[in-house]
Amino acid sequence: MALLNMFSIQERIPPDHTSWSIDIQIGEETGVMSCLAPQGIGGVPHGLDADIANAILDLFVEAGAPSHGILHTTPYQILVRANLHPNGTYYEILRDSLNRLTHSVYTIGNTWRDHGAKRWTSAKFSIILEFNATSADRDTLDSRATISITIAQMLVRSIREQYTKPVNSLLLNNLKRPPTRSLYRLLDAKRRNPETLAIESNELTVNLLDWAKECKFTETETAAYIKRLLASAHAELLTQGYLREVKYSGRGANTDVTYLFNRAELEEDPTTAALLRDMYARFALSVPNGRKLITQYGQARVQERVLVAQQLIQQFRPRSPAAFVTDVIKDEEGKYQVTASDVALPVAAAPITPPAAARAQPEDAHTAFQRSLEELGTEELLRTTVTLLQVTLGDRLTAQQYSMIRTAMEKGRLAPVRVRTELSAALTGKTLDQFAANIKALVNEPPLSLF
Repeated sequence: MALLNMFSIQERIPPDHTSWSIDIQIGEETGVMSCLAPQGIGGVPHGLDADIANAILDLFVEAGAPSHGILHTTPYQILVRANLHPNGTYYEILRDSLNRLTHSVYTIGNTWRDHGAKRWTSAKFSIILEFNATSADRDTLDSRATISITIAQMLVRSIREQYTKPVNSLLLNNLKRPPTRSLYRLLDAKRRNPETLAIESNELTVNLLDWAKECKFTETETAAYIKRLLASAHAELLTQGYLREVKYSGRGANTDVTYLFNRAELEEDPTTAALLRDMYARFALSVPNGRKLITQYGQARVQERVLVAQQLIQQFRPRSPAAFVTDVIKDEEGKYQVTASDVALPVAAAPITPPAAARAQPEDAHTAFQRSLEELGTEELLRTTVTLLQVTLGDRLTAQQYSMIRTAMEKGRLAPVRVRTELSAALTGKTLDQFAANIKALVNEPPLSLF
């Protein structure tokens, strides 16, 4: 789905933009791909539809990818998995998106991968065959609704035949805008071998007008306009360190765009990648600067000091979070101390509570840290807890097991605050392997019900 890019990456399109058709080449195979949507559903799938479709497929994989293609879930779980806030506005967006995914028909000539037969074939389908929701109001979706979604068999077979590629979920979650996330998925697919899905390229050059068609832009003939449409997505992927450089050459219809991928991004292990994304998300520390710190001080030290900074930042507001975490990592004088049961503020930190009030109502740092966790919103607490586990445990757990931990916390089988406390104790006691084994055993117990 990412290789063909079945969605316009534009965040908004005219509601009467109901079709597109492009010539496509994948490896040595060529064909034609088209999409046709009926009037009245907001145009062809675009923008957030890509996030929602991928969230549905992720949940389907977690449910075991049954051959019948039916996923039983909730609108809340779809929105959370898509990293969207589960509120009234997004429930409406979800309903509209499900309609587009159900009623838009794709026709793909000779470039759909039949991975089981090791061949390229043709296909015609809608991403969702049908969906049925139960809610208090049959015309709306809300947090109390349940939903059954039947996924197209072409997609089900691809998933069951393991024709899927990993994505950097931490990077995706840190990308702020739908066009950037869709461009990342497309670029990440284009740099891979279309048969094995192994990364083969550090560089990609395409004609800009052809690229606009692959991005399913509504305007594909004006180079200057296409550059403006891509500008913010390029800037975000450069800031995140996924891209090293974007270069244009030529003029008008002969303009090419060249993407240079960051070699460090290609070579670093999942634990390092997770650590870099976490430092950016929490402290606005750029990925390139994070890499420099890891190179200079080693991953183990940076990881340990980041956890210290994460706890300390609950107690005070540094003027520059990026400068603060950098200072914590570089510190050789012992200014920053933390254990599983106590957190010491750095010497130069400015407490939120005035000193006199602090003396009148003393609160130990551990209690304050626990309270700050409890004051986080549910969604923020779940998200940051999973990220913390990914940064600390790395490949001790699989991506599916991290997702199962998330679901277990949503269902109340695991308490996020307790998970954090025990993780801190394991880090201090150097028992992370045992902690990982324990939490793995918990989530691998009887499958979690979706309802």
